[in-house]
Amino acid sequence: MGSDKIICKKCGIPKPAEGFYVSKDSLTGRGSYCKECETVRSKERRREVRKKPGFIYIIRNDAFPDYMKIGQTVNVDNRLVNFQTSDPNRGYYVVHSRKFDDVGAAERLIAESFPHYYEWYKIDMDMDEADMIDFINNITL
Repeated sequence: MGSDKIICKKCGIPKPAEGFYVSKDSLTGRGSYCKECETVRSKERRREVRKKPGFIYIIRNDAFPDYMKIGQTVNVDNRLVNFQTSDPNRGYYVVHSRKFDDVGAAERLIAESFPHYYEWYKIDMDMDEADMIDFINNITL
């Protein structure tokens, strides 16, 4: 192996220095992981950072009978209080909430499964409030 090769600490494959990111903290001037392994490692770290516990909630307001708001929060009561500021009648109420270890993944699954406009979901003959509650209650991650 030539002196210009560095062994990746993840995959163990010797690669040219250009296959590693520059690092001021290293004796070789390059990182310990090759660019391919560093990319995978970085994606895994970002996924873990995004993974957080919280609640999926359904909020309704009788002034908008054809819509329900579905979102994520760490505190359902605080979210409702904050949301009430947009209605002088304070007509919003929580219909349902469920705790998830990865609330972001649960919210993405709902968004991928139903048509919506941001966090607003239209209630119609194909989907009503009870259908959405059943869907949320049956999510497994």
